[in-house]
Amino acid sequence: MAVFLISLLMFAGCCGSMVLEIDYVADLKVEISTERGIEYLQISGLCISSSLVVREIRKKVKDDEILILVRLGLTRKDYNYSGSFCYRVPLDENVNVVKFGNKEEVIWTRDRSIF
Repeated sequence: MAVFLISLLMFAGCCGSMVLEIDYVADLKVEISTERGIEYLQISGLCISSSLVVREIRKKVKDDEILILVRLGLTRKDYNYSGSFCYRVPLDENVNVVKFGNKEEVIWTRDRSIF
């Protein structure tokens, strides 16, 4: 674990940001809600490394899939960021799968929630 965190910090320091993967998320929650007839998927959790913060969350849509990418950066004194995240995605009728991270791990399918 220590070797991974050191590698992670070196990568983040060189490249400015990296993408959070499921294996390094604590308290991952994937919840469905409906508001004004629109179905949403809410994804939340906490990066397990206290030296990394969430800088940005993006979604990529391809066919019937959504990919969620949580970009991390090193924590700094002048940043007002944290390692926790909460992201809400509208689920159109044609969306059947939601994936997370560069490894594209499935966290939700129309049939059932994975997490």
